[in-house]
Amino acid sequence: MSEGLVILKFCSGQRTAVLAGILGLWPGAPAVADPPSLWARDCAAAGDGCVLSQSLFSPSQQPLAILRFQLRGDEAVMQALLPAGVHLASGTFYTLDGGTERRLQYLRCRDGLCEASRALTAQEWRALQRGKSLSLLFRPAAGEPPAELQVSLTGITAAAKGDQG
Repeated sequence: MSEGLVILKFCSGQRTAVLAGILGLWPGAPAVADPPSLWARDCAAAGDGCVLSQSLFSPSQQPLAILRFQLRGDEAVMQALLPAGVHLASGTFYTLDGGTERRLQYLRCRDGLCEASRALTAQEWRALQRGKSLSLLFRPAAGEPPAELQVSLTGITAAAKGDQG
């Protein structure tokens, strides 16, 4: 996968859409320039830790989801903010580099967003930092095919350490 490429794939063989938002590549940029981090880091809002986040958009720049990690020492809480109307009964899952599906728990829906989260162990957080991509899977609405958002993990370790460019 190209650095910064976000893919939205509907898991029915008939519907596939690619989000070609290749972040960090634009006309006129020097060839040697490092692309900006895909991960935003906010340590002020978190209180006793930092929050890393990546916003995911459709090709028409419609917001699809926000993926956040609340950092606390060697552990983290993964939080997915999804549009209201997602099919809650189907659940939300993630896989790391095509591995085992792990379930996030829906906590609440309000202000046009539904929040699902999962506390990650230190081992899960380390594996995620070594990973290349994370797939976020959910059903956008009842009767819709499952959606799969591919999230690049490029730069997440540097962002967690505060070494962003």
